[in-house]
Amino acid sequence: WIEYELSRSLWNRAQAAFVNQLSSRSSSSSSSQEEEEVGLSRDEFIQVMRAIGVHAGSSDLLELFHMVDVNQDGFIEEEELKNVLVWIVWKQLINIREVSDSLASFVPEVEPLVDALVYEPIPYRSALSSGCSHVLVLRSYPDGNLMPKSLLGIFERLIAPKCLDPFPKVKKHLHDAGHSIIYAKDILLLNQQASKGLVSNQAADEGRQEEETDPRLFAIAPLDVDDVISQLALDRNVLLAGILQGFVRAYDILGDPSRSLTGAERAIDLFLPLHFRFLMQIGEAEKSSVGTGRDVRALLPVECWNAMTERVGRGIPASWSIGIHFFLSDGSSFRRGEEVVVARGDGRRMFGTVMGWDEEEARYIVATAADKVKNSNSFSVRYTMCRAGELGKIEQSS
Repeated sequence: WIEYELSRSLWNRAQAAFVNQLSSRSSSSSSSQEEEEVGLSRDEFIQVMRAIGVHAGSSDLLELFHMVDVNQDGFIEEEELKNVLVWIVWKQLINIREVSDSLASFVPEVEPLVDALVYEPIPYRSALSSGCSHVLVLRSYPDGNLMPKSLLGIFERLIAPKCLDPFPKVKKHLHDAGHSIIYAKDILLLNQQASKGLVSNQAADEGRQEEETDPRLFAIAPLDVDDVISQLALDRNVLLAGILQGFVRAYDILGDPSRSLTGAERAIDLFLPLHFRFLMQIGEAEKSSVGTGRDVRALLPVECWNAMTERVGRGIPASWSIGIHFFLSDGSSFRRGEEVVVARGDGRRMFGTVMGWDEEEARYIVATAADKVKNSNSFSVRYTMCRAGELGKIEQSS
């Protein structure tokens, strides 16, 4: 982390200067006590600071020395040296690309910034304070699920305390879960306002009847049947399911009620072709031209399950034959949710389900297997992209 934040070159120079000072002391010092110390003395600390380009006065550097000598043993250990560099950079005393000529003032020239999570987990307040008259809040945590007892995750417990050492008030606010309290209040307020429709947040806060000039506040969140996607999730299928469930919810609420497609259907038409082509491009599926029998896996929200037919993924009966039980024709058309016959790459034919339509390449999106995921509200599907002539139209009597 320190190498990332301060740049490798700055920390490497400081570390090299640290080692050089200790080596010089070991070879020239006559004090056995100093030889046992693993930190920098006051004079050595000043030499290290100047070696990395901090050309401040000795009095300023000594003040800095006493500030970071936490255990007050008169020496700066390597970990304390890291804190010095963090403090200097954050106080704008060093520019990573161009080291300043002096420490000047210990007061930063710019306003320090912190992640919005700390004081405004859901940033609708900023929109209202900026004068917005209508605020749409897109939440990511499913509505109806129990809220976490605290937002003190890995970042808050391990990383933030170290970063916030120069800002004790902010650090205490985070440690006391102040941001969790703000988040809980925001959720309660947003749900209260959403239950009333597009009503005024300001009027509710002030306990009065709303007026035409009051700003309007409306929040949309995933449903409680949707899975909670971790902030640390990296699996592309999990992320795809999260994108789809958010899209489905927003589309169903905000879209034109007269449209023919549901949010789940529109999500399949828009995102699965993109997902399919992306996987082909990065080589996770076969690199040859995409055709019948080449399928990929995706994780879909439960809202998309309704399109599945019972026999999807099963092989067709051995007694079935083309022209009797199913037909292949470039002129065939298929409806969403229709059961079809699809050929695998090895020549086997199986039942599939038409999930949607890719307008860009005029191909059907066809599920070749589908299974519910254990302990999840999502389901795993394998699907491919086929032209009409590659799909078997099943006789109604079959």
